[in-house]
Amino acid sequence: MKITQNRALLSMLFLSPLAYPGLQAQEATEAEELPELEMFIAEESASALNDTVLPTDRAISGLFGDTTSILEVPRSVTLLSPELLEQYNIDDLRDLEKFGAGTQQANYYGVAGTPQLRGIAAGTYLNGMLRAYNRNEMPLSFGSLEAIEVVKGPAPAEYETSLVGGFVNLIPKSPFYDETRGSAEVEIGSYDMLKMQFDVGGPIMLGEMPAAYRVSVTSQQSDSYYDNVSNDYTSMYGAIKFQPKDNIKVFTGGEYFDYKSNENAGWNRITQDLIDNGNYIIGSPIDVTSGAYGGNADRDLAGPNLNAPNTWGGATDVDYTNYSAYGVDNFWALAVDKSIVDQAVIDGTITSAQRDLMLDLEDAGDLATAYGTSGATPVAQEKYRYTEDYINSGGEIFTENIDGSTVLASDEDYANSTDYVWFGDVVIETNPDREFIWKNFAEYLETSKFSTYGYAIDTEQTILATKFMMRDRALIKNSTLSLGGGLRYAEAKQLQDYDSEPFQRTDITQGLTPNDVIYTGPQSATGSATNLWSPDASRESESVFSSLFATLETHWTEDLFSYLSVRGDHVDYDVDMPSEVEQASAAQIQAAQDGSGTSDYLNWAIGLNYEIFDGVNIYGTYQEGTSYSPTQGGVIQSEGNFNDSILKEVGVKFSLIENKLFTSLAYYEWEQSGFNQRSASANNYEGEGFEAEVTWQVTEAFTVIGSYTWQEVTLLEGPGYRAAALSAEEIALSGGTFTPTTNNVSVSDYTVPGSPATVIKLFGIYKFDNGIGFSGGGVWSDSYDINYERTLKADDSLIFSANVFYEGENWDITFSVENLTGEEYYLGADPGFASSTIGTKGPDEPSYALSVKYKF
Repeated sequence: MKITQNRALLSMLFLSPLAYPGLQAQEATEAEELPELEMFIAEESASALNDTVLPTDRAISGLFGDTTSILEVPRSVTLLSPELLEQYNIDDLRDLEKFGAGTQQANYYGVAGTPQLRGIAAGTYLNGMLRAYNRNEMPLSFGSLEAIEVVKGPAPAEYETSLVGGFVNLIPKSPFYDETRGSAEVEIGSYDMLKMQFDVGGPIMLGEMPAAYRVSVTSQQSDSYYDNVSNDYTSMYGAIKFQPKDNIKVFTGGEYFDYKSNENAGWNRITQDLIDNGNYIIGSPIDVTSGAYGGNADRDLAGPNLNAPNTWGGATDVDYTNYSAYGVDNFWALAVDKSIVDQAVIDGTITSAQRDLMLDLEDAGDLATAYGTSGATPVAQEKYRYTEDYINSGGEIFTENIDGSTVLASDEDYANSTDYVWFGDVVIETNPDREFIWKNFAEYLETSKFSTYGYAIDTEQTILATKFMMRDRALIKNSTLSLGGGLRYAEAKQLQDYDSEPFQRTDITQGLTPNDVIYTGPQSATGSATNLWSPDASRESESVFSSLFATLETHWTEDLFSYLSVRGDHVDYDVDMPSEVEQASAAQIQAAQDGSGTSDYLNWAIGLNYEIFDGVNIYGTYQEGTSYSPTQGGVIQSEGNFNDSILKEVGVKFSLIENKLFTSLAYYEWEQSGFNQRSASANNYEGEGFEAEVTWQVTEAFTVIGSYTWQEVTLLEGPGYRAAALSAEEIALSGGTFTPTTNNVSVSDYTVPGSPATVIKLFGIYKFDNGIGFSGGGVWSDSYDINYERTLKADDSLIFSANVFYEGENWDITFSVENLTGEEYYLGADPGFASSTIGTKGPDEPSYALSVKYKF
């Protein structure tokens, strides 16, 4: 096959740059004297990225070629230096919402794998190379990171194609060039958190080659605010930079990251009363446990297949309080302990006549009615079960008050990931005006997840990528021209099962029972020859991306700068059904293979930047092309994973008061299609927004940082198949199964819910001369709709954080508090599928951490 041939070619190209510097080093050793270590230290120390809070004091790491000043880049860019990462306590991608404009937290079952920028998923790069797609396979490791560059809008031509919202470029920890030094840090905190990090590096001589190295090991064990949800990981990182010849530099490094936790679906049975007051609808469906499923719930009786709308005459807006109208026996209604119902009669909350309208599950006749035509063996229980007659009589829906820590998660659930990453750069300077850059990247990511409520996914990705470019500063007057090409090989597998995913079934106040456990994924029913991996939701793909690109940076005058870029990509991809999917029929396997094909697309952009006054720059950017949006696990399913995108952006940047005040203002509009795995087609979106960022170093001791975001994202067609928005009465009558809808709400309601339109952030840092300091601030988020039906709403919130710290010659000590005032706030869930039925409340209590670092 052509892909196999391309993979072999890529492997040779991939290894070539590793061999070349070694050969050159041998020649240099024999032919001429190598640069002295002292010269290497001086040069690298001068080029090292500054640790500062002012964006204008820190160079951008080649995001836009030679343009390293944030003032000249014709895009909205947010820089997070090591000090800012520490001051804001940013440990993973969900923490990005604390800093900068246009950054949000996307709550996707509790695991933040992909950044969210400008209201839509964004891309992730490491050292300028696109990482494996990670929707929520694992939280991104920060143990190997020195800094983060957050760019709004699609990636420049030199970068592999990603998403229109923007991208984060992760800057790996650089070797220490000035002297051998390091640190040992221990951090303890709320929820039995223990985190340790050891970090060391320095200049060395490799034979006669000057070099510098860095090693960093980070390990954390921690519970969380949420019951049965942990956050344990280990990161081991190493990097080295060496100079085999005076005009050749090599920088290479890698990380091993191991993560163990489980997904957090949050609350189920979502109502506005639950969001506002913590009142949770209690009760469990009738017992349908079966020996065929190991004494757990009969998957066929708990899943949506018996009550899906398409079996009810194609209805798209189902009334889940009126099962009889559809001629369907309802054995999914909830049943409540008799003691609770009887006490309600005593208290006068309901009448005895209303109680008699419920089914008594100890009465033989009522028990037979409750089980109907399910075929399950009736099991008597000391409970009363809801009925339509009871609901129609105005009977109470019974609730219990809970807090946000009680969630749909079991200690039997897991979400484990292992990630291996390697990068390698070679820079060859042939003369002061020309250099050749060879960048290489490899990643292997493996994830296994299992949730007892009825969801499982295993993914596996292998990425090999290489690109080569020439950058010339003399060929065209006042311009820098970059020309290059690249190859990227990706192998991805996704095994998934959500065919029976009854979120509402478990009463989370009671803990897990066998009647709540749904066999899924790799499991098999007794006597079955096949596992439960879904043929519709599982795919594997093998692809090769080949690209050519060019950029031209031109200073037309001292004040006028332009940035032009163009990139052409050819993608060859084979799609198949994983062999592990044992239920797949020949027709389903063929349908998967029919997704194979090729795609060709062009991305181009033009940006202008003009300094109208000293320290005041205006800019505009237009970019058009194709976005690459794989499914979970990085799989390409079809041509639908490649979609058109457009960005239009204008803005102004200020650097005033002797460069102590930086301000950025931006207005943008974007268009993009996103792949919908449930429909195997593209959804079309539009977005617009306004962003403002300011950093003001008021004095040498005091700095203020703030931002303002307004954004709106619109879906251009109906949201399609998803969890139905249910009333409390509907939950009481259908809690034992998944309740879907395909009702497409009115066009006026296509504004995408799930995140606030307006967010304001303000933060301050004050340092005394004796090393003591404090910092803190708040994030205000406007209220927002949670689901497309607009039946659920999250209130506005104001969340404060604060730090007190000491920075000394040998010791750093920091005490941090998150959510200082115990503000109540809501995180929601994926609005495209589940936000009407599950959602997560944020920790509504302060959390504390104490960090002690010894520097040597």
